[in-house]
Amino acid sequence: MRWLAVWLALLIGVGTQSAYGQYLFLDVNGDGTSSNADVVSAGAWIALDVWLVTDRSKDGGAALPARADTPLGIFSYEFVLHAENGSVEWGQYENLMRDFGFAFGTYQSASDFYTGFAGTAALAPGRYRIGRLPVRTREGAPMIRFAASSPLSPMCKTSFGSPNAGRQEDHTIRFGDAIIPRGATAPWADWYDADGASAEGSLDAVKAVDTGHKLTFAVDAIRSGINKEPSLRVRTTRAGTLRVRIYDVRGRLIGTLADETGAAPGSRDLPLRGSRFSSSGVVFYEVLSDEGTARGKIVLLR
Repeated sequence: MRWLAVWLALLIGVGTQSAYGQYLFLDVNGDGTSSNADVVSAGAWIALDVWLVTDRSKDGGAALPARADTPLGIFSYEFVLHAENGSVEWGQYENLMRDFGFAFGTYQSASDFYTGFAGTAALAPGRYRIGRLPVRTREGAPMIRFAASSPLSPMCKTSFGSPNAGRQEDHTIRFGDAIIPRGATAPWADWYDADGASAEGSLDAVKAVDTGHKLTFAVDAIRSGINKEPSLRVRTTRAGTLRVRIYDVRGRLIGTLADETGAAPGSRDLPLRGSRFSSSGVVFYEVLSDEGTARGKIVLLR
Protein backbone atom coordinates (compact mmCIF):
# COMPACT_ATOMS: atom_id res chain seq x y z
CA MET A 1 0.00 0.00 0.00
CA ARG A 2 1.13 3.53 -0.59
CA TRP A 3 0.17 6.74 1.13
CA LEU A 4 -2.40 8.99 -0.44
CA ALA A 5 -0.84 12.24 -1.70
CA VAL A 6 -3.49 14.89 -2.14
CA TRP A 7 -2.19 18.30 -3.18
CA LEU A 8 -4.67 20.83 -1.87
CA ALA A 9 -4.15 23.79 -4.18
CA LEU A 10 -4.58 23.93 -7.96
CA LEU A 11 -3.64 27.34 -9.32
CA ILE A 12 -5.18 28.22 -12.68
CA GLY A 13 -3.87 31.21 -14.60
CA VAL A 14 -1.55 33.64 -12.87
CA GLY A 15 -1.40 35.13 -9.40
CA THR A 16 -1.76 33.56 -5.96
CA GLN A 17 -4.41 33.17 -3.33
CA SER A 18 -3.89 32.50 0.36
CA ALA A 19 -5.04 29.31 2.00
CA TYR A 20 -7.89 29.35 4.47
CA GLY A 21 -5.85 28.99 7.57
CA GLN A 22 -2.80 28.79 9.69
CA TYR A 23 0.50 26.92 9.54
CA LEU A 24 1.64 24.22 11.94
CA PHE A 25 5.08 22.67 11.51
CA LEU A 26 7.91 20.71 13.12
CA ASP A 27 11.48 22.01 13.22
CA VAL A 28 14.25 19.52 13.95
CA ASN A 29 17.44 21.44 13.15
CA GLY A 30 16.58 24.57 15.15
CA ASP A 31 16.36 27.08 12.30
CA GLY A 32 12.69 27.90 12.92
CA THR A 33 11.56 26.67 9.50
CA SER A 34 10.35 23.44 7.90
CA SER A 35 12.58 21.95 5.21
CA ASN A 36 14.15 18.70 4.00
CA ALA A 37 16.85 19.27 6.62
CA ASP A 38 14.33 18.37 9.36
CA VAL A 39 15.15 14.68 9.61
CA VAL A 40 14.44 12.12 12.33
CA SER A 41 17.77 10.31 12.75
CA ALA A 42 17.69 6.57 13.43
CA GLY A 43 18.45 5.55 17.01
CA ALA A 44 19.34 9.00 18.37
CA TRP A 45 17.28 11.33 20.55
CA ILE A 46 16.30 14.46 18.66
CA ALA A 47 14.17 17.42 19.73
CA LEU A 48 11.08 18.38 17.76
CA ASP A 49 10.21 22.06 18.06
CA VAL A 50 6.49 22.56 17.45
CA TRP A 51 5.60 25.86 15.76
CA LEU A 52 2.23 27.47 15.11
CA VAL A 53 1.63 30.55 12.95
CA THR A 54 -1.90 31.65 13.79
CA ASP A 55 -2.43 34.36 11.17
CA ARG A 56 -0.46 33.20 8.12
CA SER A 57 -0.64 30.24 5.79
CA LYS A 58 2.35 28.19 4.74
CA ASP A 59 3.08 30.44 1.74
CA GLY A 60 3.17 33.51 4.01
CA GLY A 61 -0.15 34.89 2.86
CA ALA A 62 -2.63 36.23 5.38
CA ALA A 63 -5.02 33.62 6.75
CA LEU A 64 -8.64 33.85 5.68
CA PRO A 65 -10.65 32.89 8.77
CA ALA A 66 -14.31 32.03 8.74
CA ARG A 67 -14.95 35.32 10.57
CA ALA A 68 -12.92 38.27 9.34
CA ASP A 69 -14.05 40.62 12.14
CA THR A 70 -11.93 39.01 14.90
CA PRO A 71 -8.13 38.47 14.94
CA LEU A 72 -6.74 34.93 15.04
CA GLY A 73 -5.30 35.21 18.52
CA ILE A 74 -4.69 32.12 20.66
CA PHE A 75 -5.65 31.04 24.19
CA SER A 76 -5.04 27.28 23.91
CA TYR A 77 -3.50 24.61 21.72
CA GLU A 78 -3.60 20.84 21.36
CA PHE A 79 -2.03 18.57 18.78
CA VAL A 80 -1.65 14.96 17.68
CA LEU A 81 1.62 13.67 16.22
CA HIS A 82 1.66 10.38 14.34
CA ALA A 83 4.71 8.29 13.41
CA GLU A 84 4.34 6.16 10.31
CA ASN A 85 6.59 3.52 8.67
CA GLY A 86 7.98 2.63 12.09
CA SER A 87 7.65 3.28 15.80
CA VAL A 88 9.20 5.83 18.16
CA GLU A 89 9.81 6.58 21.82
CA TRP A 90 8.49 9.95 22.95
CA GLY A 91 10.33 11.95 25.60
CA GLN A 92 9.10 14.54 28.12
CA TYR A 93 7.18 17.34 26.41
CA GLU A 94 8.08 20.93 27.33
CA ASN A 95 5.32 23.53 27.01
CA LEU A 96 6.95 26.79 25.83
CA MET A 97 3.78 28.89 26.07
CA ARG A 98 4.43 30.21 29.57
CA ASP A 99 1.03 31.91 29.79
CA PHE A 100 -0.70 28.56 29.22
CA GLY A 101 -0.60 26.88 32.62
CA PHE A 102 -3.60 24.57 32.36
CA ALA A 103 -2.69 21.14 30.97
CA PHE A 104 -5.15 19.04 28.97
CA GLY A 105 -3.12 15.89 29.65
CA THR A 106 -0.73 13.75 27.64
CA TYR A 107 -1.47 10.47 25.84
CA GLN A 108 1.02 8.42 23.88
CA SER A 109 1.74 5.12 22.18
CA ALA A 110 4.52 3.84 19.95
CA SER A 111 2.92 5.68 17.04
CA ASP A 112 0.89 8.61 18.46
CA PHE A 113 1.47 11.50 20.83
CA TYR A 114 -1.09 14.00 22.14
CA THR A 115 -0.87 16.96 24.49
CA GLY A 116 -2.47 20.36 24.99
CA PHE A 117 -2.41 23.49 27.16
CA ALA A 118 -4.60 26.55 27.76
CA GLY A 119 -4.33 29.97 29.39
CA THR A 120 -6.71 32.48 30.94
CA ALA A 121 -6.16 35.23 28.37
CA ALA A 122 -5.73 35.30 24.61
CA LEU A 123 -2.37 36.15 23.06
CA ALA A 124 -2.09 38.28 19.93
CA PRO A 125 -2.04 36.70 16.46
CA GLY A 126 1.44 35.71 15.37
CA ARG A 127 4.15 33.09 15.22
CA TYR A 128 4.74 30.89 18.28
CA ARG A 129 7.12 28.09 19.21
CA ILE A 130 4.58 26.32 21.36
CA GLY A 131 6.62 23.38 22.62
CA ARG A 132 9.51 20.93 22.37
CA LEU A 133 9.29 17.15 22.29
CA PRO A 134 12.25 14.71 22.32
CA VAL A 135 11.77 11.62 20.16
CA ARG A 136 13.85 8.54 19.32
CA THR A 137 13.35 5.89 16.66
CA ARG A 138 12.53 2.43 18.04
CA GLU A 139 11.82 0.48 14.86
CA GLY A 140 11.82 1.13 11.13
CA ALA A 141 12.30 4.53 9.53
CA PRO A 142 9.40 6.54 10.95
CA MET A 143 8.25 9.86 9.56
CA ILE A 144 6.26 12.13 11.86
CA ARG A 145 3.24 14.17 10.83
CA PHE A 146 0.38 16.03 12.42
CA ALA A 147 -2.97 14.25 12.49
CA ALA A 148 -6.49 15.58 12.95
CA SER A 149 -7.33 12.93 15.54
CA SER A 150 -5.95 9.78 17.17
CA PRO A 151 -7.15 6.33 18.27
CA LEU A 152 -5.63 7.14 21.67
CA SER A 153 -8.88 8.86 22.66
CA PRO A 154 -11.88 10.55 21.00
CA MET A 155 -10.78 13.69 22.85
CA CYS A 156 -7.40 13.82 21.10
CA LYS A 157 -7.59 16.46 18.36
CA THR A 158 -5.36 19.03 16.69
CA SER A 159 -6.72 22.54 17.16
CA PHE A 160 -6.20 25.86 18.92
CA GLY A 161 -8.56 28.08 20.87
CA SER A 162 -9.02 31.56 19.48
CA PRO A 163 -11.14 34.70 20.06
CA ASN A 164 -12.11 34.15 16.42
CA ALA A 165 -15.20 31.94 16.49
CA GLY A 166 -14.05 29.78 13.57
CA ARG A 167 -16.18 27.95 11.07
CA GLN A 168 -18.18 26.15 13.75
CA GLU A 169 -18.73 29.28 15.87
CA ASP A 170 -17.20 27.71 18.99
CA HIS A 171 -13.81 29.46 19.16
CA THR A 172 -11.94 26.30 18.22
CA ILE A 173 -9.83 26.44 15.07
CA ARG A 174 -9.54 22.85 13.86
CA PHE A 175 -7.05 21.04 11.68
CA GLY A 176 -8.20 18.52 9.08
CA ASP A 177 -11.60 16.84 9.30
CA ALA A 178 -11.49 16.42 13.08
CA ILE A 179 -15.19 17.18 13.55
CA ILE A 180 -17.91 17.11 10.90
CA PRO A 181 -21.31 18.48 11.97
CA ARG A 182 -24.33 16.22 11.79
CA GLY A 183 -25.67 16.04 8.24
CA ALA A 184 -22.54 17.52 6.63
CA THR A 185 -20.01 15.51 4.63
CA ALA A 186 -17.73 18.27 3.31
CA PRO A 187 -14.48 19.13 5.11
CA TRP A 188 -15.47 21.34 8.00
CA ALA A 189 -12.16 22.30 9.54
CA ASP A 190 -10.58 25.75 9.51
CA TRP A 191 -7.03 25.11 8.27
CA TYR A 192 -4.88 22.59 6.41
CA ASP A 193 -1.24 23.69 6.21
CA ALA A 194 1.06 21.47 8.28
CA ASP A 195 4.54 19.97 7.82
CA GLY A 196 6.09 17.14 9.77
CA ALA A 197 9.58 15.63 9.80
CA SER A 198 11.02 13.16 7.29
CA ALA A 199 12.82 9.91 8.03
CA GLU A 200 16.59 9.61 7.79
CA GLY A 201 17.60 8.88 4.21
CA SER A 202 14.41 10.35 2.74
CA LEU A 203 13.96 13.82 1.28
CA ASP A 204 10.18 13.57 1.21
CA ALA A 205 8.78 15.85 3.90
CA VAL A 206 5.64 14.48 5.50
CA LYS A 207 2.62 16.52 4.45
CA ALA A 208 -0.44 16.36 6.68
CA VAL A 209 -2.93 17.19 3.96
CA ASP A 210 -5.80 14.80 4.55
CA THR A 211 -7.41 12.62 7.18
CA GLY A 212 -4.32 10.43 7.46
CA HIS A 213 -5.88 7.08 6.53
CA LYS A 214 -3.88 4.58 4.50
CA LEU A 215 -5.42 4.32 1.06
CA THR A 216 -4.66 2.30 -2.04
CA PHE A 217 -5.94 4.92 -4.45
CA ALA A 218 -4.79 8.45 -5.24
CA VAL A 219 -6.33 11.83 -6.01
CA ASP A 220 -4.49 14.71 -7.68
CA ALA A 221 -5.56 18.19 -8.73
CA ILE A 222 -4.30 18.66 -12.30
CA ARG A 223 -4.78 20.60 -15.51
CA SER A 224 -5.81 18.37 -18.39
CA GLY A 225 -7.08 18.46 -21.97
CA ILE A 226 -6.31 20.82 -24.82
CA ASN A 227 -7.37 23.90 -22.87
CA LYS A 228 -5.65 22.75 -19.67
CA GLU A 229 -8.87 22.83 -17.68
CA PRO A 230 -8.75 22.09 -13.94
CA SER A 231 -9.60 18.47 -13.18
CA LEU A 232 -9.44 15.87 -10.47
CA ARG A 233 -7.45 12.80 -11.47
CA VAL A 234 -8.68 9.77 -9.55
CA ARG A 235 -6.78 6.47 -9.70
CA THR A 236 -8.25 3.28 -8.26
CA THR A 237 -6.88 -0.26 -8.18
CA ARG A 238 -10.07 -2.29 -8.16
CA ALA A 239 -13.64 -2.09 -9.44
CA GLY A 240 -16.35 -0.79 -7.14
CA THR A 241 -18.06 2.33 -5.85
CA LEU A 242 -16.78 5.73 -6.93
CA ARG A 243 -18.46 8.97 -5.85
CA VAL A 244 -16.82 12.36 -6.32
CA ARG A 245 -18.59 15.40 -4.89
CA ILE A 246 -17.72 19.10 -4.77
CA TYR A 247 -18.70 21.45 -1.92
CA ASP A 248 -18.47 25.19 -1.34
CA VAL A 249 -16.87 26.80 1.72
CA ARG A 250 -20.19 26.61 3.59
CA GLY A 251 -20.28 22.84 3.20
CA ARG A 252 -23.05 22.85 0.59
CA LEU A 253 -23.01 20.26 -2.19
CA ILE A 254 -22.56 22.12 -5.48
CA GLY A 255 -21.65 19.38 -7.92
CA THR A 256 -21.17 15.64 -8.47
CA LEU A 257 -18.37 14.57 -10.81
CA ALA A 258 -18.96 10.81 -10.52
CA ASP A 259 -21.54 8.54 -8.90
CA GLU A 260 -21.01 4.90 -9.88
CA THR A 261 -21.44 1.58 -8.10
CA GLY A 262 -19.40 -0.47 -10.58
CA ALA A 263 -16.61 1.88 -11.64
CA ALA A 264 -13.77 0.22 -13.51
CA PRO A 265 -10.28 0.42 -11.97
CA GLY A 266 -7.71 2.75 -13.46
CA SER A 267 -7.18 6.50 -13.87
CA ARG A 268 -9.75 9.07 -14.95
CA ASP A 269 -9.77 12.86 -15.21
CA LEU A 270 -12.91 14.61 -13.96
CA PRO A 271 -13.10 18.23 -15.23
CA LEU A 272 -14.23 21.02 -12.92
CA ARG A 273 -15.04 23.67 -15.53
CA GLY A 274 -18.39 24.01 -17.28
CA SER A 275 -20.29 23.91 -14.00
CA ARG A 276 -21.56 26.32 -11.38
CA PHE A 277 -18.34 25.95 -9.41
CA SER A 278 -16.17 27.07 -12.32
CA SER A 279 -15.47 30.59 -11.06
CA SER A 280 -12.50 31.63 -8.98
CA GLY A 281 -12.46 30.66 -5.32
CA VAL A 282 -12.06 27.71 -2.97
CA VAL A 283 -13.98 24.46 -3.35
CA PHE A 284 -13.69 21.17 -1.47
CA TYR A 285 -13.77 17.68 -2.91
CA GLU A 286 -14.77 14.36 -1.38
CA VAL A 287 -13.83 11.10 -3.11
CA LEU A 288 -15.44 7.92 -1.81
CA SER A 289 -14.48 4.47 -3.07
CA ASP A 290 -14.34 0.92 -1.80
CA GLU A 291 -10.67 1.61 -1.07
CA GLY A 292 -11.25 4.57 1.22
CA THR A 293 -12.20 8.23 1.36
CA ALA A 294 -10.14 11.29 0.41
CA ARG A 295 -10.97 14.92 1.08
CA GLY A 296 -9.17 18.14 0.20
CA LYS A 297 -9.54 21.63 -1.15
CA ILE A 298 -8.73 23.27 -4.46
CA VAL A 299 -8.03 26.94 -5.10
CA LEU A 300 -9.36 28.00 -8.52
CA LEU A 301 -8.08 31.22 -10.03
CA ARG A 302 -9.17 32.82 -13.28
